[in-house]
Amino acid sequence: MTDLLENIGVAPCSTCPIHRWSIFSGLSITDLQHLPLRVSDLAAAAGTVLSQEGSPARHAFVVRQGVIKLERYGAEETQLIGLLRSGDIWGFEGLDLPDYQHTATALLASRICSLEVDALQAWCEREPRVRQAIRKRLQLAQQETEEHLLLVLSSSAERRVIRFLLRWCGDYPDGQKIALPLSRQELANYLGMSKEHVSRIMAKLKRQRLLREQHGWIQVQYPLLRQYLQDNSA
Repeated sequence: MTDLLENIGVAPCSTCPIHRWSIFSGLSITDLQHLPLRVSDLAAAAGTVLSQEGSPARHAFVVRQGVIKLERYGAEETQLIGLLRSGDIWGFEGLDLPDYQHTATALLASRICSLEVDALQAWCEREPRVRQAIRKRLQLAQQETEEHLLLVLSSSAERRVIRFLLRWCGDYPDGQKIALPLSRQELANYLGMSKEHVSRIMAKLKRQRLLREQHGWIQVQYPLLRQYLQDNSA
């Protein structure tokens, strides 16, 4: 354990505010109070590497708070393929595969639930409904990945940026300051664009007062930005 990652203790699943979005959303409070495995509550500082692509997948994770990026290493560059927030999961491929398929790094100070894959596997074998709940949550994650890929492949550069911003800010009140802990290069990598192109589009949105940005935070005028997207859909 490094000074970037702290094991706080056991996560209280039955009272967790995100459990309705997690893999345990189909379980009752009684079920959650008698989980046959330990769920560790981890605090990760920004920059903490939580899992490494190609290393043994011994733990699965659920994001409680913060932002986690998922990357895969290519022959020429590292590809940012996922951004996870509260309720999102990774590492559950350990139920079927021996190694992690991504490198996961905390972009902000984050809280993470960690489950031992062996214990989770044994529970799934005893309780098929648990395996079914995990499969359902994994299917949702796969759907989100496919939607992002469709966005990158079929949208103009400006639409990619705007739709990303709308999705990123969609769960928050209009105009609220929201952390966006991505560099221009990381955002460009995620959206399949050049850094310069992303910067030009962001500058254009700021000139039109649809977006404010400062020191890793953004404020989006959500209805105005959505209307702008509709008006420029041709």
